Amino acid sequence: MKFIRFEILIIILTVACSTLTLPIPSGTPSPSPAILVDTFFYGYAYLDTNHNGEIDTADTPLAGAIFSATDANGLSTHGITGADGLAMAWWPAESEYPVTFRMQPPEGSGLVIIGKAEVTIHEGSNAKFLFNQPATEAVSQRRCGDGVCDGPETNQNCPADCNNQQAPVQPTVQPTTSKDASTTSTLTAGSEKNTYWMTNPSSGTRLFVRLFHPSNWNGDMLPTLVAVAGGTGTIDGQKASLLAAGGFTVIAVDPDGRGQSEGQENLCGFIHQDGLAALISLANTLPGVDGSQIGLITFSYGVTMGTGVLARYPDLPIRFLIDWEGPADRQDTTFNCKPNQKIQWPSCSDDNAWMEREALTFITQIKVPYQRVQSAQDHAQKDVSHALNMINAAVQAGVPWVRLNDYPPNQVYDLQNPPAMLPENQDKQLEEIIAHYAQELFQLENQ
Repeated sequence: MKFIRFEILIIILTVACSTLTLPIPSGTPSPSPAILVDTFFYGYAYLDTNHNGEIDTADTPLAGAIFSATDANGLSTHGITGADGLAMAWWPAESEYPVTFRMQPPEGSGLVIIGKAEVTIHEGSNAKFLFNQPATEAVSQRRCGDGVCDGPETNQNCPADCNNQQAPVQPTVQPTTSKDASTTSTLTAGSEKNTYWMTNPSSGTRLFVRLFHPSNWNGDMLPTLVAVAGGTGTIDGQKASLLAAGGFTVIAVDPDGRGQSEGQENLCGFIHQDGLAALISLANTLPGVDGSQIGLITFSYGVTMGTGVLARYPDLPIRFLIDWEGPADRQDTTFNCKPNQKIQWPSCSDDNAWMEREALTFITQIKVPYQRVQSAQDHAQKDVSHALNMINAAVQAGVPWVRLNDYPPNQVYDLQNPPAMLPENQDKQLEEIIAHYAQELFQLENQ
């Protein structure tokens, strides 16, 4: 019996200059140099496609591996490899070496580590981690060469099964809380006009869906916007109608535990993301939806759900992401880890929980144009550094088109010298601004 063997290569690179270290005489204790600037570490995961146990050009990217790092002070950061095998994790200034790197296999893959489970470095270097399937387990039913394009297989990592095929929509990392990930969801009409019900395939929960058209809609197919609310709320019907007035069909779903939907609040984690992905995959079955022109709009904390969907479901028919003032990471989301009487956020030390809920990680893995809308006075944060962190991370990761407000695309910004943002009074025309950007992005994609 043959068994599939996998191999993961994690290459850790720093984007900024680190402290210069001079030779130290023999016998002298080595100091722990500080990481003086905000830094990104990168990891690449590869599948041992030719089963030779060595890293070579025949190997293909592996998605869903979980890379983490902990510095000398116990500060941790993490990243998840995307469809191209790349993971990127942000590292704040004033951290200190040594840094310990760890790698976990994709959840649900059944892979086990071979050799060292962690590597400690004293300055930027490479760390390699090897995984394979234990010989005591049966061969996975999701294997390259079985003639079926499924699971994590794509045209890139398994051309034998997936050449010129559309693989089923699957999350890069399966949530451990999934109750029935194989459920096929459909949209059924609700009791009120333009309302529908669907099932979240991960939780089995019934979700409430609303549809909005322009007041003069004549039944034609229209460019479509899927809108994601901020905080733990749902999309306001009046705001959705204002967006639709720009010439769009607008779709909104109440996530698990919100609005009219059943289930429990998931704080934009994998379960919420899976429900949103299922809605997007069904969008073209709704009246007035042009399935070839669908954009994703997120408000505030909704960026976490939106970027998570785009990173974990790269084959969804989404043309672009527009993000209004979304928080970048756990510090932004929890206002520097302060207790909240209304929302029970996970502890900032709970890396497993935040692995599902940090837009700064997900934004580096998306494959569609990204537009950030940011006012001079953020609706929640004390400054605009979170906006610049999102833009810089996306540009440095190679997201295909990245823009802050109306500035030229694909620029990085100095956090200490931020550019002027949109005047605060323009927030009153927020829906008009977003509709304008959406029209531009649909045209951009058509060129």
